[in-house]
Amino acid sequence: CGIRINHAMALFLAVKQLNPTLVVESGVNAGVSTYFIRKASPTTRIFAVDPSDKPICEQGVRWIDSNNTHLTTYYTGSSFVDITEMDWKGMAERKEFNPSTTLVFLDDHLHAFNRVAEVMAHGIQHILVEDNYKQGEGATPNDKRSTPKQMFAGGRWTSKGSWLWERMEAYSEFPPLVPPIVAKEFTQTRKPAGGFMVASDSNGDIVHPILRPDLDASDEEAYQKILAYLGLDPSLKDSHSYMQMMNYNQFCYLELLPEAAASASTFPQHY
Repeated sequence: CGIRINHAMALFLAVKQLNPTLVVESGVNAGVSTYFIRKASPTTRIFAVDPSDKPICEQGVRWIDSNNTHLTTYYTGSSFVDITEMDWKGMAERKEFNPSTTLVFLDDHLHAFNRVAEVMAHGIQHILVEDNYKQGEGATPNDKRSTPKQMFAGGRWTSKGSWLWERMEAYSEFPPLVPPIVAKEFTQTRKPAGGFMVASDSNGDIVHPILRPDLDASDEEAYQKILAYLGLDPSLKDSHSYMQMMNYNQFCYLELLPEAAASASTFPQHY
C-alpha cells in the first residue's frame, strides 16, 4: 500500500524524461506519487484523482501540492471525478488538454487493461502502470486479471494481449534498484498477494537490476551509501527496510500509437 523506492524512482525518471504538459494521477493515497511528479517537473499540470479524501493503510497525512495550486487540481473525496468521466473532448476543444503530451499514471488497482483502453479512446499516448502484477499475483481481483504483463503472457489473455500490442509503439518495464538476493537475511513470510521480491526469486522475469551489490564491489559501495542516506538497513532484515527496497511490481510504461484512438472501442471485453 503506497509507493516505495523502486516505483517512486521509476515515476520520477519517467516524468523527467517525458516532460508531459499534464500528468493524470489515478490513485493518490498519501500523496507520495504527487510529490515525486512535482519534483520531476515543476511546471507540469497535475490532476490528482482519488475517491478518498484521506490516505488508506495508515499512511498518515496526505501530502498536498499547496505551493502550486494553479497547476495541481485535486479530484478527491467529494470532488472526485473518475478519469473515464472527465470531459476530455471539451478540454481538448478549449485547448486545455493535449493528448500527445499527457501522461496517465494508473495506481488505482482497477482493471488496468480496461483503463488503458478507455484512456486510449481520448488519444492519450503515454501511460504508466504501477501495479503491473505477474501471473497469479495481485492485491485485488482486478490486479490478478488485467495487467499488461499478464495480458502479454498469452494463454487465456492472448486476444487482449494481441489487441493491445498491435496498438503500441513501445512497452518498457522499469528495473528494480537491486535484485531479490539482497534480501537473503529477511526471514519473514512473503505476502501472498505478491508485489514484493524475496531472495529465492530468480531474476528471469524481471528487468536486470540497476545495481548488483551481490556481484560488484563498486555497486555494493553505491548501495551502502544509498541506504545510509535513506536511513535503511542494507541487510533488509527489518520489515521497513525490506518493504522499501523489495516492493517491485514490474512498473511499466506504454506508448500508444497515435492512430490507436480510432479503434479503442473494439477492445475485447471478456474477463
